[in-house]
Amino acid sequence: MKKYIYAFALALLAVSCVYPYDFVPEKTVDDIVIEGDILLGEMSYFQVSRVQSLDSPYSQRRTIAARVFVEGDNGYSREGVNQKTGNEYESVVDLTDIKYEPGQPSASYRLRVSLDNTGMNPASGSVKREYVSEWIHPEGDLVLDNLSYVVDRDKEELAIRMSLHSNGASKHFRYSYEEDWEYTTYNRASTYYEMPDASHPNGQVLDFGASSNTYYCWNHTVSRGINLATTEDMSEDRLVDYPFKFFSPNDQKMSIMYRIDLTVYPVSAGSYKYYENLKSISSYTGDLFSPIPSAMKGNLSCTTDPDEMVYGYIAVVFPKKARLYVSDEDADFYKMGKMPYEFQEEVLSEGEYLRRYLQGWRPFYHDFLQGQVWGYPVECLDCTKLGGTKNKPDDWPTTDK
Repeated sequence: MKKYIYAFALALLAVSCVYPYDFVPEKTVDDIVIEGDILLGEMSYFQVSRVQSLDSPYSQRRTIAARVFVEGDNGYSREGVNQKTGNEYESVVDLTDIKYEPGQPSASYRLRVSLDNTGMNPASGSVKREYVSEWIHPEGDLVLDNLSYVVDRDKEELAIRMSLHSNGASKHFRYSYEEDWEYTTYNRASTYYEMPDASHPNGQVLDFGASSNTYYCWNHTVSRGINLATTEDMSEDRLVDYPFKFFSPNDQKMSIMYRIDLTVYPVSAGSYKYYENLKSISSYTGDLFSPIPSAMKGNLSCTTDPDEMVYGYIAVVFPKKARLYVSDEDADFYKMGKMPYEFQEEVLSEGEYLRRYLQGWRPFYHDFLQGQVWGYPVECLDCTKLGGTKNKPDDWPTTDK
């Protein structure tokens, strides 16, 4: 029996995480995997793809342009819009018209996916397949009470904490987050190099204007892995100051201003168990390249062929969100670590500009006695070489540029 590999991605609104794993299916077919959550009141994202073998001629997973519908048992129906990014297809379903009213009964929902020509050989002709999730009732009234941070001076640790309660609805939660932060280089350059042209065959060194520099940058990332929390063993359906993200004093994210946008999803016991199993497998092996039993297929089935395997677990949730800023001016936590590079300075003549620039040197400042001082390596003078960009978020609270 052949071994199969599939890159399993949670297509969540706030985060897209990839969970690759190996498993041995019960039959050697081009099994379908459907990914995503029905996010009520939000834009919801879904991907459909095929399991493929390790000896497949395809180097990447094969996503499919499918017709995707979100349906309610109250007659609601909304079809997704397919979009393609690179070689991957994604269906986006606009569910922003679904509102949650605490204390009021809500409908149950399911996902329906319709495919043509899902066989391994496209030349075999068009074969229609239809897949549906179970009817799922949303997991109730989650209240995200607080998002905060605390500094432990003894442990030299800053922890991000959340507090929430569910008013007796769900005891199980998944969560994801996005992070933005501002940082600087170790040294601030007052000049920059402009490449050669007809008028300046060696290039030229110019002063930065008042609003331009390579000193301030911003970076962005999303959470990875499977993030779970539960109140099942607690006397109340409540989490109080639950720490889920930790930083050390020399973490670049804490250097000036940090922002976290948290999204929490109340989920059913079945959904929680599914992702708990997936998480335990990855924790045991150190990665997700591990055998996944067919029992992990989730809550999806094929209506046109009940014997066909289909993988994935669709949750129906009203996500709740919170935002937190951490300013080092207030937290007084960040400690600049040792520079990871040995910074060098040298006065260069104009004839050396281009050669040194291509070697990774950058102009630093102009000394009126010595001349143009350059520095090496570029990471010490150009913040974009440390992973970020000059794209400052429009709503960022600092005045730095």
